[in-house]
Amino acid sequence: MLRGERVVLRPVEERDLDALARWRNDPQVIDFLFSPFFVNPGGQEAWHASLLSNPDKVMFMCDDLQGVSIGALRVDRIDWRNQECELGPFFFDPEKPSAGYGKDAVKLLIEYAFEQLNMNRIYGLCFPHNRVITLAKSIGFKEEGVLRQAVFSGGRFHDKVVIGLLRDEWRERIRSRSADADG
Repeated sequence: MLRGERVVLRPVEERDLDALARWRNDPQVIDFLFSPFFVNPGGQEAWHASLLSNPDKVMFMCDDLQGVSIGALRVDRIDWRNQECELGPFFFDPEKPSAGYGKDAVKLLIEYAFEQLNMNRIYGLCFPHNRVITLAKSIGFKEEGVLRQAVFSGGRFHDKVVIGLLRDEWRERIRSRSADADG
């Protein structure tokens, strides 16, 4: 379990599967994902079993400090040899106000990937109009490039923006914030 200022990240459990399917299928969420497919709640159990046996993914439920589940996020495509992973899709309950939960959760996930999984690089792919880019840049990610017309959604092609963050950049950012707080 990982505890931040506003959230707690914990492993996904069977009791979470209905909420995950409901959130994933919400039009406010699906518009920000690369897959246009809806999730079949009955298929969630098989998905959860495959998640547990896959060493290339780590997924967390995100709870507020009162223990209410408000979202989910993960790292994908963990490349143990090259020490990089993808900041996988993350989404939050569209019925809940943000209150900074997403930023706190992503920061916890980044810290986990760098310090516990020993990753050197985290990258992400997102739509240019996705608010994830703003959040990611606010915590140190840099735009690395654009994959032009790489995804078909909503009846047309869209670009994917590649963002990335290196462990040294993250640590320097932490040191800078710590020095600012001290003096």
